Amino acid sequence: MPVDFDFEREARTLARLATLLARNVVPLFSDLRGKPRLVGTGLLVSSGERSFLVSAAHVLDRPETARELYFYVEQRTRRKLSGRLRTTRRVPNEVRDANAPLDVGVLLLEGPGLPHTWGIDATAPP
Repeated sequence: MPVDFDFEREARTLARLATLLARNVVPLFSDLRGKPRLVGTGLLVSSGERSFLVSAAHVLDRPETARELYFYVEQRTRRKLSGRLRTTRRVPNEVRDANAPLDVGVLLLEGPGLPHTWGIDATAPP
């Protein structure tokens, strides 16, 4: 039996979903010479009392990450990333990069002021 596919309805549904997800996408920064430098983006997700940040693993686990990563909660308020990180596996002795076939990192956020208590506007620039 053929399935009816309503392209317009599906497009509207996807547009609503994209708008909803975009509210929880935050730019991730590190400082370079004292100024914020964009290094990637992350999706904030909550489950009960837990808050997570999902991003590309190469953004979260680079070997040279002696740098602190953060996002802005408000125009001048930074939230440093801290917590337990889980990533997809990488090939031993290789640096993970954007060309990896599977490049996902999930950070269980820890510390004070977690995102489920914030009114983050991910569209507002720092």
